[in-house]
Amino acid sequence: MQKALKVAGGRLLLFGPTTSDERLNNDHTEFRGLLSSSELLNVLREEADALFVPMSFDPADRVNMEMAFPSKLADYTAVGAPLLIYGPDYCSAVRWAKENPGVAMVVTGNETDALAEPVRRLASSPADRVLLGTQALDVGNRYFSHDLVQSVFNSALKSVTPPQITRVADFCSAS
Repeated sequence: MQKALKVAGGRLLLFGPTTSDERLNNDHTEFRGLLSSSELLNVLREEADALFVPMSFDPADRVNMEMAFPSKLADYTAVGAPLLIYGPDYCSAVRWAKENPGVAMVVTGNETDALAEPVRRLASSPADRVLLGTQALDVGNRYFSHDLVQSVFNSALKSVTPPQITRVADFCSAS
């Protein structure tokens, strides 16, 4: 991502604990530290032209990439900025994006320059950014809204049958 951003004249904003990884220290990368969720949402809306969703290509991580859904997608779609998902075809984030056309730009190649063209396109096309961001916000609201999550939770609770008491002796101690 850093190489692609350097060519496009962009910068990578990293949020979270700082790191001592020398590969991340350059003129196109800024460490912003930890922010509360509301602060992060505001900063991303004000400063980010796109949100990067990197997934692992490492074969050792395959099961996790297939099964685990990145929770950051709920937060990222709420921003209303375009998403750039970078991961193998089998990862859940890529599958989700493909099932929801127009929600994200997806890169599934792990080649050195795989991100160059998508970053150039996002940097040079405000219309593409608006279209992708709007679709991400719409789909995010459909998948991750509070009302939907509450409804799914309530349905799950209603479907659970309480355990039946079959032996009174379980609840009476010898007195």
